[in-house]
Amino acid sequence: MLYDPDDLLCCGSVSNFNTRTAEDWLSASEIGEQIVPNPSRLAVGISKSGKPSAHCRDATGQRKYIVIESDEENQSFDDKASIIRYLRDEVRADLKMVVHSAGKSLHAWFKSSGNHNTDWEFMQFACKLGADRRMWLPEQLARTPNAIRGKSNLRQKCLYFDPS
Repeated sequence: MLYDPDDLLCCGSVSNFNTRTAEDWLSASEIGEQIVPNPSRLAVGISKSGKPSAHCRDATGQRKYIVIESDEENQSFDDKASIIRYLRDEVRADLKMVVHSAGKSLHAWFKSSGNHNTDWEFMQFACKLGADRRMWLPEQLARTPNAIRGKSNLRQKCLYFDPS
């Protein structure tokens, strides 16, 4: 519901990725624990090391979502949730989904404004509140909602979803 049926999505695990349309992923038996929130423009691109890869900046398309995530040890789970709520309610960012990583973090998916500068200012502000700067990278992985997390065998629960 977050993607158009023909959007190419890069999904998988730490070392094994595949790119398929959103519609094709619906019938897949396993999507994988991680997803690139921004649809791909190519099924396979060329990585910085010059090798073909489904998970690389060259393959990633236009930004669709900004994922805010924090592994800050000095922030409680409630602190992280409060920051997400603040960004949604006070900053008026368009929150679409929150995924619990089945670990210590929440992945909050905000809809991109479509303007690089506006999105960058939003990300910079979120980073001042404790967000991980790496999540700005368009090809950066986020946790897949309702997928099983690797060896822990725990479900990465979708805690909030706004399909509008």
